[in-house]
Amino acid sequence: TRPSSIASVVFIEYLATALAVRRLEGREPRFSLDPVSMSPSSIDDDSLMQTKRFEPAWLAGTCVGEVLFQADFYLKELSMGEYEQPV
Repeated sequence: TRPSSIASVVFIEYLATALAVRRLEGREPRFSLDPVSMSPSSIDDDSLMQTKRFEPAWLAGTCVGEVLFQADFYLKELSMGEYEQPV
């Protein structure tokens, strides 16, 4: 049977990866886009960057890691007023 909406679809690869993290690491997959720590004297416009932090680290380069990154980035854009907030 086909699902009645795309919202009810679960991508098996995402589910399998999340379950593997839970089984191997004992927790859920996590992602954070964090500022790079630098000394104040080394800060210039070219060095204002952020770093991707995946937990566990092996999520980097996986489709789940990419989805977590995209979701985090979009939420940061929403919080900064880049898009109209859905209510």
